[in-house]
Amino acid sequence: MSRPEPQAYIYRLDPKVMNQLSASTRVWIAKAILNMVLIDGFLDEDEMKYVEQAARLVSDLPGASEKILECAEKHQMLQLGKMEEDREYAGEIIYFLATVIVADGVIMKSEVNYLKTLCNKLGFPDFVAKKMLIWIREAVRLNKDRELHLYHLRRSKIA
Repeated sequence: MSRPEPQAYIYRLDPKVMNQLSASTRVWIAKAILNMVLIDGFLDEDEMKYVEQAARLVSDLPGASEKILECAEKHQMLQLGKMEEDREYAGEIIYFLATVIVADGVIMKSEVNYLKTLCNKLGFPDFVAKKMLIWIREAVRLNKDRELHLYHLRRSKIA
């Protein structure tokens, strides 16, 4: 049995929040997800789960899901302005988007820089991105520790 690679976990925005967001905000989030998974130049299986979630987020809007999936396939990022509506949910949205960074278990400099860009587009100062990075790094560390612990449990005679 080989030592495991850290498993990624997909996070979701609370459906109660999602149901209250305007179409333009959902499109903004879907574009931000797409751009975040593409920013490092790779699109792996775990990140693709987020792209699929982004497509579902806008599935009620004609052509929007298809556009997200097509851009993912072509590794093409989309233009993203400031989020103008649903500002009261900006905190939940940026924390959710921060989880996209760790979808593949690795935090790249390009992802960190894009997170800062997203914070600015949501109206948050740079220190918010820095605090989120501390939280994300701890999440990655805990995830790796969990996987290593599970690996040892599976190998033990007790399990």
